[in-house]
Amino acid sequence: MPYTGQTWTDGVTPLDSVHMSALDAGVVGAVDVDNLAAAASQIVANKLLAGDAQPAFKILGDGAHSWGPGSSTAPDTNLYRAAANTLKTDGAFTSALDVISQINATGMTRLGGAGPGGEAGIKLGNAGDTNLYRSGAQILKTDTNFRVGQYLDVDFAGAGYQIRFGSAVDTNLYRSQAGVLKTDGQFWASTYLAANKGTANEVTVGHNGGAAAAGFYFSNTGDTNLYRYGANQLMTDGYLYTGQAAYFMRGSATQVGIVAQGGSQAALTFAGDTNLYRSAANELKTDGAFKAGGEIWARPGAAAQVVIGSNVGGNAGIYFGSGFDTNLYRYAGAVLKTDGQFYVTSYVAAAQGTAGQATTGGVGPSGAAGIQLGGAGDVTLYRNSATELKSNVTITAPNVNVQGTNGVMLFGEAGVPKAGSAGSFKITVDGATYYVPFYP
Repeated sequence: MPYTGQTWTDGVTPLDSVHMSALDAGVVGAVDVDNLAAAASQIVANKLLAGDAQPAFKILGDGAHSWGPGSSTAPDTNLYRAAANTLKTDGAFTSALDVISQINATGMTRLGGAGPGGEAGIKLGNAGDTNLYRSGAQILKTDTNFRVGQYLDVDFAGAGYQIRFGSAVDTNLYRSQAGVLKTDGQFWASTYLAANKGTANEVTVGHNGGAAAAGFYFSNTGDTNLYRYGANQLMTDGYLYTGQAAYFMRGSATQVGIVAQGGSQAALTFAGDTNLYRSAANELKTDGAFKAGGEIWARPGAAAQVVIGSNVGGNAGIYFGSGFDTNLYRYAGAVLKTDGQFYVTSYVAAAQGTAGQATTGGVGPSGAAGIQLGGAGDVTLYRNSATELKSNVTITAPNVNVQGTNGVMLFGEAGVPKAGSAGSFKITVDGATYYVPFYP
């Protein structure tokens, strides 16, 4: 209980047990020792002046300290226990020197001079080897490494600020637009660089392909690639599709293009003026000449096999059939030959378009077999019937000698008999019939 003050008068107020007991009780009540008081109860208060309405300092029952200017203003600065092992103030805390927490422990933190020149910042760890401080105006720095467990936001306000590297700040990385990260210089990666990681649209740049060659992998399954196979060689282990044209050695005389011929047909173009393309289903065509340094094979291994450019007895020619038993080749200058038979279902013309033209085939009446002579086709010798040869014109020959009905008709030297076989063929000239022997 609080001590009730009395006016003590020397020689008047007795110093007896009653007064001493009252004095003792008052002192004990004023200075609480192991006293019971509510947390919000004021146990100590001090006013600067006797007329002040508010204390300049007070202590509550829970140990909270409060300070104020006194007079009529309530205390505005405090220090109290906020939770287990937690001391708190609801205002600012100012220290003339460093503020240290967990002193000498691994989690030690020092607020104050943290930079090499005593710059304002934070030192972390009892060794003081990790820091974060103000190295200059608007510059926050650490002298060691900096790691972020979650997000690191740069240019959060979208003002165009960059991440810069090097003391010359000549290398950067920044957001150029929504979803786009950019550098104004080069970007190098010592291993792989992946875009759309973990999706079907993943693209990986790095060591790919055979023998870990430099190249690209496409898709998170890594089943499609494009890589350096050797010096000046690019390769894929699968297919390569292009939606438009593809060119090799672009702009040079050796340019090769894969294009759409006429806007619709797939084609190869060479040097811009030579092509090879699909003209129709199962048809390959070129609009110019086609030359091959070796042979050209069609239907290889089949009965209908054709080989162009074969060496037929040392001569250029064509082989027909997989057995190479039928041919057509250059026998000599201006001479074409076959080592077998030659069948023609229509006509065979020699010296076509000239006065010396000779056409064999169905040139007679009703398509009878025969020979037609001359560019105008006005002279014909044809099979009129069995064993009968006929012409639509007069046959004139020098030194003709006709001997008897079953005799001999000779062309050449008159009156000179020729040895021959007994067989003969019939020839009709201007209505007269003659029999001509066969000579070997």
